[in-house]
Amino acid sequence: MKILITIHSVLFALISFAQDINFNQVNLANMYFNPALTGMNGERKISTVFRHQWPSSTASIRSTFVSYQDGSNSFGNLGIYYMNDYYMNGTLNSNRISLCYAKPIKIIGNLAITPGISGTFIYDRIDFSKMTFDDAENPRIIDMYDILFKDRHFSGTFSSGFLITWKNVFAGVGLNQFGTIGANYTFNTYSNIGISLSHKEHDLTVIPEISLNTMQESYNAAVKVSSIYKWGKIGIEYNLRNGFSAIAGVQLANFDFAVSTEWTNSESSDFNDVYFEIGCTYTFKKQGKNKPLYNYSLF
Repeated sequence: MKILITIHSVLFALISFAQDINFNQVNLANMYFNPALTGMNGERKISTVFRHQWPSSTASIRSTFVSYQDGSNSFGNLGIYYMNDYYMNGTLNSNRISLCYAKPIKIIGNLAITPGISGTFIYDRIDFSKMTFDDAENPRIIDMYDILFKDRHFSGTFSSGFLITWKNVFAGVGLNQFGTIGANYTFNTYSNIGISLSHKEHDLTVIPEISLNTMQESYNAAVKVSSIYKWGKIGIEYNLRNGFSAIAGVQLANFDFAVSTEWTNSESSDFNDVYFEIGCTYTFKKQGKNKPLYNYSLF
């Protein structure tokens, strides 16, 4: 019985951690946070992001996100992404494939709303031979999950969201994992509001915004400023719970490269660490009628 309780605690920590992936570069992992951002600005692009979270800890997470999205179709924007979370040196290996759809709807003038929805297939593999019980206590544990003691587990989730744009103002809300099949996942939300301020010659754009992440009874707000000048970009975020993060990158022809880092100091424990994240995207030539009206946050 004691062994079963210990295993349950470890799995509880693993699955809880796995739901807390938070990419810095939301513009590249946009469909994961809010399906309504699929194909935003009429873009067709391929993106990839790699994130190493808590690299100095035995509970480190390596996350890879690869996506394709097409916003140039009149019937709506389509997207697909694959995400892999490799937790604790392979103790938990979680794989997700998601299909996303969004439909921009013009209300009046420059006011538009875009609803979106996604369905995700999840395949989790747990390697019991790699479990170490020293990591049973997780500072971010929120609630208990009904976990089946299997080395392979299939499940599915549904997410939705919407994006509102008015002139150079944008606001969005993502409702992630509101419905599940075969497992109990943590419902969480991501919302943000910001404004794109451009110089009259459009060489310099500054985008201040605020965002809010929620997960069960946990709340995490952030203040962010992104800036884009010709081919270069830089941004900084102050996370009201965990610390700072920063992004720097370059835009070369149709390619966009960025590196971000994050300094974290958990309020619930003495744990602190530095994360890093790299991202790359290739944007295909936009259709003329889909020329973007605003720039979106780098975060």
